[in-house]
Amino acid sequence: MTTDVRDSISASVSSQWVGSTLIIRFDDGKANVLSTSTIEQLNQELDKANEAKAICILGRQGFFCAGYDLDELASGIDQSRELGKAGRIFLRRLIATDLPVVVGVSGHALAAGAALTLACDFRIGSRGPFRIGFNELANGLPLSELTIELAARRLASGALEKAILGSELSDPERAVHLGFLDAVVEPSELEAAAIAQAQRLARVDSTVMRTTKARLRKVRSCHESQEGGQKTA
Repeated sequence: MTTDVRDSISASVSSQWVGSTLIIRFDDGKANVLSTSTIEQLNQELDKANEAKAICILGRQGFFCAGYDLDELASGIDQSRELGKAGRIFLRRLIATDLPVVVGVSGHALAAGAALTLACDFRIGSRGPFRIGFNELANGLPLSELTIELAARRLASGALEKAILGSELSDPERAVHLGFLDAVVEPSELEAAAIAQAQRLARVDSTVMRTTKARLRKVRSCHESQEGGQKTA
């Protein structure tokens, strides 16, 4: 695997290029939590994607992302709101991009970490004693509408209430069954598998990819609107 001179690194987020694929690595050396600073770094790396044909997001072994920084959440209402707002803006950027986004879920993916997973188009997990899901309610925290929207869009029928209201956490194999992940591979194979998937998608014509993703979003939006109408009828 070769990279070029455009590689960069910041406090806990780094990036490198493999051909036309932008690889974004997230590693704070601990539980990989999302602080305001980390989200800013992720946004800065995502800004480079205008040169890319695909994006691949990777975490650290054992912890993909344990959610928002609890110390920052506890530092005051204003700071907590700003952190949540920054997180939602970043997730919406991922959802709205015309580029295919692949994520390598290298360990635990909890709360906002699970939402980050679901915001990506293709989700490959690492086999191991890891937990994936939303534990906010069990910890006395409400889930954002965006998180619930992502869960409703991605998770299998019948899994939503258990995941959201029951704070049910799943191992990687069950996470595939529920819809959090598309596939599970051995830890030693995860990075290569995620990057290979991103590279395959990068070979698709950019205009074709952009048009197809736009149509997919349109169809999904119409489907969700119809479902909402049926429920309120």
